[in-house]
Amino acid sequence: MRNFLIILLSVVSFVVKAQTFSQHFSTTVPAGWSSTSNTWILNYNGASTSNYNSTYDATTYSARFPSAATGNSVYLYIPTTFVSGERYLISFYTKRTCSVSVLANETANQTTPLYNSTLTNTNCSSNFNIWYNWSFYYKSTYSGNGYIQIKINTVYGGPTSVYLDDLSMSNVTGLPIELVSFTGEAHSEFNKLEWSTMTEINNSYFLVEKTYDGSSYSEIATLSGAGNSKRQLYYTAYDYEVSPETCYYRLKQVDFDGVYTYSDLISIRGIRTKGIIIKAVNIYGIEVDINTKGLVILIYDDNSVVKVFN
Repeated sequence: MRNFLIILLSVVSFVVKAQTFSQHFSTTVPAGWSSTSNTWILNYNGASTSNYNSTYDATTYSARFPSAATGNSVYLYIPTTFVSGERYLISFYTKRTCSVSVLANETANQTTPLYNSTLTNTNCSSNFNIWYNWSFYYKSTYSGNGYIQIKINTVYGGPTSVYLDDLSMSNVTGLPIELVSFTGEAHSEFNKLEWSTMTEINNSYFLVEKTYDGSSYSEIATLSGAGNSKRQLYYTAYDYEVSPETCYYRLKQVDFDGVYTYSDLISIRGIRTKGIIIKAVNIYGIEVDINTKGLVILIYDDNSVVKVFN
């Protein structure tokens, strides 16, 4: 028999306070917005339905950058107000854009930015007419007026028109993860841990920790987080050092600026019937870590062998 436990967790999620700005574009140019090039058309009316994004509204407007090509892209300057210690989510959609940078500055075109991050759309070449959502996460170290700057670094199919729509910057508090469930299941050779997230913002990694007494914890596995995600994701980890005793597991989630939180504990009563693992090897007989991705062959002290796929 397998000992199976599922715990549905109360949601641990970020809370969005008053929005700093939200721009879906119209006939009016946003106040104070500017660019290093007059080729930005900040209130472009798309004649084709593919030239504006309708995820959040039904307007036919977007920002357009005609004749865009890799190497000649420009900055878009957006005035805003920062508060030191506050964290911000900058989100927007583009079309035909392969790489984007977002900067935070006290003044326009500041030589040393307060923040500078670049993301790449790896599917850019196969999504010429598909809108792509970008999310950047910034923790401010500065209080006062400043600018968010968006730079299109590389484009697909240029020279071409690049489009930008549904741009927002939200003040975010709390830990940037929405944990839906955390489950544990006992097998004869290992304990299997699974969890799912619905939202991740700035999520660096997860640590799976185990304890027998509730005070002393050991690290079982480390799994990278998704960074930024707005879709449901699933994770799996294994603990091969099991015994018939009841043990407890928790998740430690750590974001990129070092903030972390713990999940609730779940308990699993082990049903190990084999000996102690003395070595783990891959299919070539080379010794590897027991949590190595792919096929791992576990060798026990009673000379029994178990093949597992991580």
